[in-house]
Amino acid sequence: MTNRKERLTEVYGYLREHHGIHTQIDFATALGYSRPVISSALNGNELALTDKLFQKVCEVYPEFNLEYLLTGEGSLLQDSPTDAPGVSPSNEMGNVLELYARMIRGVDDLRVQLKDALSDAIEVKGELQQARDDFRDATYRLNLLIEKMQNKSDDPSNIGIAADN
Repeated sequence: MTNRKERLTEVYGYLREHHGIHTQIDFATALGYSRPVISSALNGNELALTDKLFQKVCEVYPEFNLEYLLTGEGSLLQDSPTDAPGVSPSNEMGNVLELYARMIRGVDDLRVQLKDALSDAIEVKGELQQARDDFRDATYRLNLLIEKMQNKSDDPSNIGIAADN
């Protein structure tokens, strides 16, 4: 007879193979638990290997046999007929839920990326405005200098000085 840790590990392995659960984070997200709780349970921590955890596994993935998960009696999967070879309604529901969870994570990741891009764009806008202001100031100063130089060359007293040099 297997212990609770081994049965949860068996569930995790099945989900990795059949439901696209690739990491403990995926598993935790699908169940609505934190990754540390799932990690602790998979490492055999009896405090994390609760009946509630196994009930949640069966709620999210109804193909699992709750009696087996709680007691070790019976088999991992429910003995229910399938609608199509290799595809049970519960498998489809699990796949849909996993796809939905991935979509939500993707939207969250995209939101973070957009927020970062917006922040970068605002920063670039500020830098461009500062560069524009600096350019206007430099142009104004250059025009003043050109005007001052033109006034000096038009001044008759500067002609003699220029000729002496």
